[in-house]
Amino acid sequence: PQASREGVALHWVRSGSEDVKRYEVYHLADNDEWKKLSELPRKGMDTAYTYLDREGPEGRSRVYTVVAVDSAGLVSDPAVPIQA
Repeated sequence: PQASREGVALHWVRSGSEDVKRYEVYHLADNDEWKKLSELPRKGMDTAYTYLDREGPEGRSRVYTVVAVDSAGLVSDPAVPIQA
């Protein structure tokens, strides 16, 4: 992740699965539960994705993860959580 005045930018490469419909970005909330921040649709054959979290608490770090959701609604295992 990259932190700036605009927020925290998360970057990841697309899933190797061809039936992915979207990606969901989560952060670990204060109650230790994952809270969905956004859904990003799959963009054809694009290989890289970016999400900018503009809502993060100033001066505090957050923990993030991403999952892929396929056309049948199956959800992948979460990506390894990262802190920014």
